[in-house]
Amino acid sequence: MADSHDSAFANPAFCRLASAEDIPKLEHLLCELGGDGFLSRLGGRTVSEFCHWKYFQNPAGDAVIGVAVDGDRVVSLAAGVPKQVQVHSKICLALELGDFITDVSYRRRGLFSHIIELICNEGRKLGAAFAYVRPNENSFPILVSRLGFQEVARISERRYVLPSTVLQRKLGLPGHVAKGFGLDALVRYFVLPTISEGIKIVAVESFGSDADEMAEKLRPNLRFCVSRHSKYLNWRYSDSPTPYRIWLAYRENALCGYLVELREFSAARGWIADLFCAEDDDAVATSLVRTCMQSMFDDGIQTVSTWVAAGPDQSAAARTLTRAFPRIGDAGLHFVVRPLQEDFTTSSLPPSGWRLAMGDFDGI
Repeated sequence: MADSHDSAFANPAFCRLASAEDIPKLEHLLCELGGDGFLSRLGGRTVSEFCHWKYFQNPAGDAVIGVAVDGDRVVSLAAGVPKQVQVHSKICLALELGDFITDVSYRRRGLFSHIIELICNEGRKLGAAFAYVRPNENSFPILVSRLGFQEVARISERRYVLPSTVLQRKLGLPGHVAKGFGLDALVRYFVLPTISEGIKIVAVESFGSDADEMAEKLRPNLRFCVSRHSKYLNWRYSDSPTPYRIWLAYRENALCGYLVELREFSAARGWIADLFCAEDDDAVATSLVRTCMQSMFDDGIQTVSTWVAAGPDQSAAARTLTRAFPRIGDAGLHFVVRPLQEDFTTSSLPPSGWRLAMGDFDGI
């Protein structure tokens, strides 16, 4: 959450870039930002270990962390995590912004604006072409009206909720009654895709060199996509303290797609964080989604969420997720960009064909 009432009255002398030595001072803000479920997603590791992974083990480079301090206390935070992003045929360095949080006693002082400027200025020095973020409703107006960001796309949050769960919440009908009538299985039959013949789905712990081969093979047809090479994927998902699950799809012994998901058993909910395959390979996308969601339901997950980039010219992954997740949560999640180099403008971005996954952003 950012300063929703940001102003121009902050003293910029209190704002600076942070280093690894500042990590212990960030923990209280990150726990507040992450909410009740944050610690449960760390797989038994500490907040400090999470910060070192996220900010200083990224193969694309160290994060740019901006803080506001009062004495020895950090009272406001934002971070820019380096990402390699393909824009048309060119690979650009970008900063993905996130971890927006200001102590409640220090809001309305413009700290957020000063910190974002610090991060963007440092990103410019590092050669980053642009900064991007999926802001919430508090930070969005500040970023667009005061800090030079432009909305370039919208993202739709989509959900699949077991019908028995819906009936139990709305009508008080016990879940086992609806299940007994076969309602969950019936809806699943009509909504969830089937597994195609000739495609093998396996669960793995990490990505191998075949992920690089697949990424290079698919590159010519991508117009906007965060790197999908193995070093990045392993850092983002396999090495993360968050216990992601990885599913790989093979056709004739060649890797042709993957899916990454996350489960929170205490709340019986899950997320599809990333689904990637060729633009037109609906068979792989549907096989991955079906396998993953069937496994989730077997383990007691009742609600699954994902994000899909809005607009025409959808990929096989987006088409599959749109069909499999019929309920729409927030249909207008913002995606904003700020150019950081003179030779990069938002007009340089493709008008469609965005490959955006939930895992490309902060917060999951």
